[in-house]
Amino acid sequence: MSYIGVGRKSNPDNYDLFYKSAILVVNQEFYHQFHSVWQNSFALSYRRQDEYLDNKPYEHDNPKLKQEFLF
Repeated sequence: MSYIGVGRKSNPDNYDLFYKSAILVVNQEFYHQFHSVWQNSFALSYRRQDEYLDNKPYEHDNPKLKQEFLF
């Protein structure tokens, strides 16, 4: 199974949901069943999250983003 998720952010002055990227998640899961009793699974996941300042002008924070790889 594969999953892809995307999220966007707006700010108090701009309600456009496509204005700023917020998060990207890609997940891949592998399943294997053997002897019709046991099931084994393995997953790979990537997450990228943009960080923004809480005050105007709501630009990228430092660090600009967080990345995470999970196995």
